[in-house]
Amino acid sequence: MTEPRDFGWWIESTDEEVYGPVTKTTLADFLQDGVISANTTIRHCTHAAAAPLVDQGLLTEVDWGAVKRTGDTLAESWPRSKRDRLALGESEVECAYHRRPAILTCIRCLAPYCVKCQLRKRKGPTYYMCKKCQSGIFNRRFLAFVGDSILINLLPMFGMACVIGALGSAEAAGAMVNIVSAGSNVVFMLRDPLLGGAGPCKRLFGLRVVRHADGVTPLSYGQAFVRWLGHLVPIFNLVDASRAYSDPLQRRFADGWAKTRVLDTPGKLEKVRARALYRLQRKGIEFPTDTVMSLEEFARLDG
Repeated sequence: MTEPRDFGWWIESTDEEVYGPVTKTTLADFLQDGVISANTTIRHCTHAAAAPLVDQGLLTEVDWGAVKRTGDTLAESWPRSKRDRLALGESEVECAYHRRPAILTCIRCLAPYCVKCQLRKRKGPTYYMCKKCQSGIFNRRFLAFVGDSILINLLPMFGMACVIGALGSAEAAGAMVNIVSAGSNVVFMLRDPLLGGAGPCKRLFGLRVVRHADGVTPLSYGQAFVRWLGHLVPIFNLVDASRAYSDPLQRRFADGWAKTRVLDTPGKLEKVRARALYRLQRKGIEFPTDTVMSLEEFARLDG
């Protein structure tokens, strides 16, 4: 059985750059050639914590007393060719979505995925999810926002327009419009905590908003107010909304201010993982995933 730990490793060099992903075999070759040392810090793509190579319990056959203990030459040794770099990370497992070697494992769908499914790595934290999962969550968040806007803001105003037509009193109509508009804005702002962590359309799309502190507890009313502030500034609100796709932790700026995270509901997550497991079974891949960090752990990450 292929283990997730056989591939998908990121190496944190002494030059403060992150190299990878690489396979366990590549790590062994680098160690033997003196490119990395026993104390070189590495992190698996399905975990948040990095640790020295010697403490990972990975290369059990190595005599750690006989290898270099400090320093690395990754800056000089890392291949310049994209093809050569990719070869260092390609595993014997096939991607769940393409006929290509897998290089990473997604913490959401739990599927091994190839470079075609990988989001472009930025400087800083690496992505924890495949492109399919990252974009899927982003699209559902956008649709949930649009749906809640229509349901909570536009429909009441449409109903009010019908009432105004029946009343025929401009003075009464103006007062009612102001009352309904103010009320719908308050409900829209607080829709997530009012309904236990997810507004009506978030719940429909299998999403929930939790506190960054524990990754489980629904957001508070104060946090909902802070998240809502990001929608008030023209132009910035578009930048804020789009950031959730490009951020490795899928945060809007407002999520950072409010210390909240948007996650799948347990039911939605179970369906996503079942579909990925079906794909793997069709490819004849047996792939244990019980050591992958949970989404609640993911929600508690900083970066």
